[in-house]
Amino acid sequence: MAVMGFAVTTYALPLLAQTMSWRPLIYNLLVPREVFEATVAFQAVVLAAHIVYTNAPALQAPSRWLARRVLKPIWIFRIPRPVELWALGLLGIGATWVSRIMFGDAVEFGNVGGKFLQALVPFIVAPFFIPLRRYFFDRDIVDPPGTIPMLSGYFTLVLVTALFFNARVIFAVCIFTVLLSILMMAAMGRVRFSRRAKVMIAVGVLVALPIAGVAQDLATAMQAGRLLRGQATPAEIAMETVRAFGDKARLEAMRRDEASMTMESGFSGISEIYLESEFFQRLTYTKYTDLTMAASLRLSDFQQSQIRRDAYEGIISILPTPIINALGLSVDKANRGFSTGDVYANLAFNEDLGGYRTGSSITNTIDVLSVFWPLVVFVICILMFIEFDSYSLMHDGRLLISAISFVLLYEIVARGLVYESFRSLVESASRAYIQAIFVYTILTLGIRLALAPLAGLQGQRNLGHG
Repeated sequence: MAVMGFAVTTYALPLLAQTMSWRPLIYNLLVPREVFEATVAFQAVVLAAHIVYTNAPALQAPSRWLARRVLKPIWIFRIPRPVELWALGLLGIGATWVSRIMFGDAVEFGNVGGKFLQALVPFIVAPFFIPLRRYFFDRDIVDPPGTIPMLSGYFTLVLVTALFFNARVIFAVCIFTVLLSILMMAAMGRVRFSRRAKVMIAVGVLVALPIAGVAQDLATAMQAGRLLRGQATPAEIAMETVRAFGDKARLEAMRRDEASMTMESGFSGISEIYLESEFFQRLTYTKYTDLTMAASLRLSDFQQSQIRRDAYEGIISILPTPIINALGLSVDKANRGFSTGDVYANLAFNEDLGGYRTGSSITNTIDVLSVFWPLVVFVICILMFIEFDSYSLMHDGRLLISAISFVLLYEIVARGLVYESFRSLVESASRAYIQAIFVYTILTLGIRLALAPLAGLQGQRNLGHG
């Protein structure tokens, strides 16, 4: 899925979307030749690593060992009950509200409490796993009555949360996770569509076309609310988003303004528009590779050394602060309130840091590692394949796919092998895996302990009725 995700996010989806929009693939790209040369080279390394991994039993052995000896004993492959998944989802919703209101930008500066809450946010998608459990675990599992209506209501809550905090990615992740899961299960032959189901899907696609337009309008309206970040309360941002959503002329004007941004007014003036659908644009990184590649080509040798220095400090900042202090490393997380995209904008176009512009792991990795990047990327890919494979386990002749793989599916597909920087690749292959396992285990154990008295009481009632 990670390899497929790389292909989709870098050129497959852009090619499909631009063809459907009757636009050339190089539409609004500053340095298209350099972008696709780097992307194809990166893809070649990823594919080489995948071929070697899938044909080398010795490389696959660590993932099987992790799954059976480490993850299985801590219940990663236990089928979660619906009430546990509901609890995980509500924790994710609550963490979003609390972290956005109480911590705000402090989450980015090493605040431990804020970082922990941030680690809970991906579990927002957990309740949508309830009707998919039978496919992931290849078992006959009956869902509780009323599951689908409850999930519809829950999605409304997710949408309200995204609207209130101007976070388009929240509801987009939920939609993409469910769709990717269904596609994955269909490819594995676990989801089979009857003739009636196929007709219903075709009708659903036709019905979804106008809904897709609504989603695009909502994404554009959220840009209006985003302009008030740091200046208004979440409620005011939400109201501004609602007002913009109801003003079709304003939405069209916003799209025209962004599309007409010149490519000569600096990094912040370059339009990030690439695909016509903003919804699909959430899944592509081609334009960000283009922006950072254009900036990189303007850098002097000294500025390139600053790019490497920033990557070094970023990788060190992955470590917990006590370890950084114990090792005597001169990296202060409080001074890293910016993204890799900001660094390129600052060095190439003298833009201020702190805008959290999206960077590109493709550009940044090549800049940081120079001629050694293929070897390092190859090793990182092998490590990631081992980690991702450990989320599944062969048991009694059946392939069990854990619930945590569902929670992380969007991250694996959309950001597994391509994201914001070289640092993000290192983090994905190291801390992110351990953190995901730790948080999921702690949460599910805590929820089970908290619900144990209720389960006991329900058991006593059942005995009484018996």
